[in-house]
Amino acid sequence: VDLGPLVAARPAIAAAAAAAAEADALVRGIPDRGLVAPLATAVQEVRGPVGDAARLLSGAEEAVTLLPPMLGADGPRDYLLLVLNPAELRKGGGIVASVAVLHADAGRVELQEYVASQALAGPGRSGATLGADEVAVHGPLLGSIMQNATMTPDFPRAAEIAVELWRDADGRPVDGVLAVEPAALAHLLEATGPVTTPDGTVLDADGVVRALLHDSYARYPDPDDADAFFGDAAAAVFDRLLTGPADATRLGGALGAAVAERRVAVWSAHEAEQEVLAASPAGGAFFGAGAAHDAGVFLDDGTGTKLGYFLETDVRITCQEAASDGGSARATVAVVLTSTVPADPSVLPPYMRFYGAPELSDGVVTTNLTVYGPVGGGVADLRRGAAALGAARAEEAGRQAAVVPVVLAPGESVTVEAAVDLPPGQTALGAWRTPGLDGVGLVPAERC
Repeated sequence: VDLGPLVAARPAIAAAAAAAAEADALVRGIPDRGLVAPLATAVQEVRGPVGDAARLLSGAEEAVTLLPPMLGADGPRDYLLLVLNPAELRKGGGIVASVAVLHADAGRVELQEYVASQALAGPGRSGATLGADEVAVHGPLLGSIMQNATMTPDFPRAAEIAVELWRDADGRPVDGVLAVEPAALAHLLEATGPVTTPDGTVLDADGVVRALLHDSYARYPDPDDADAFFGDAAAAVFDRLLTGPADATRLGGALGAAVAERRVAVWSAHEAEQEVLAASPAGGAFFGAGAAHDAGVFLDDGTGTKLGYFLETDVRITCQEAASDGGSARATVAVVLTSTVPADPSVLPPYMRFYGAPELSDGVVTTNLTVYGPVGGGVADLRRGAAALGAARAEEAGRQAAVVPVVLAPGESVTVEAAVDLPPGQTALGAWRTPGLDGVGLVPAERC
């Protein structure tokens, strides 16, 4: 990557971003009431384009500010690359299936050492240090092994845990962490075209998710072999991304789509860079200020299988009670979980349907559902139909959290409704959610 044009463009882009932000604030500050119809219509029409321009230029300013140093303009950088597997869900997307090191120096990027994440566990490893509030919500498994670093929905915290586990395994120091999942690789393959793995498998945008999260377990019944294939496939995609021809516009669009769906996240060990990242969509900071008004709906696999490939999730928000003067509004967050496991689970590869426990081979999917309220709000109760659900309750990062297990037989669908209280004065509620394979990581806000 030629970093010179990025460095040269920064002053002009920064000035344009500041001007667009000022214009956006001015337009949004025009009151709707009291305007005659033609003026009111004109104001509404101009808000969209001005707001879009402000967001676009803000993102461009972040890029020209962060990319040069992060790609080694001021000296070599090393990053931990976490490839996630959402067939076994964690709140942040999926277990950490494999780990690699990305090395950047003066704009040149290469993929270096790769290890399966399970190879980083073993005797003598202490695990990551957790806070009491983290243990109360997630239990001690968070941070116990690299696969579980993403049990927290907050990517900056997941990255810190991953770095601590990497160091515990005698890994070299890193300057940051990048996480990506197979659905994001599908977006990238739309821009780069198909790639071929070392074993001859052709991966394209339409088939990469199935190839990695389903077919690989039939081809490689040994878990170590499946993990190796998973890592080789991710390396092949990144090699094509870094060295192969790709249309810059399509590649930018693919990366933008992956970030918007919360399938790519970045953390920097450099404080000034992380301050910018934490406030951006790529930062994944659920416990940051930018997500303080949102609820959270996150999933963790409870069986140790790969049946999350067959789990469909839908999250809907409706206003339950309108806010009164000085009072609080309440919304209902409905979470619909549906299993599409075949009626005869024996047709599935054994490693998908059980892991060291054959009694679980009946295709039952157990998922731990965690609902967070917004900061200053709360989670009042959880119900399945008319029945109240007993939930484990705790508080983390100023948010109330409630955790319930959901058990699904093949083909079964369950709806859990959570009553979420908004803090005083807040009149709309959106949500962050585990993206999974069938959705995106954000639920649009509903106004109460």
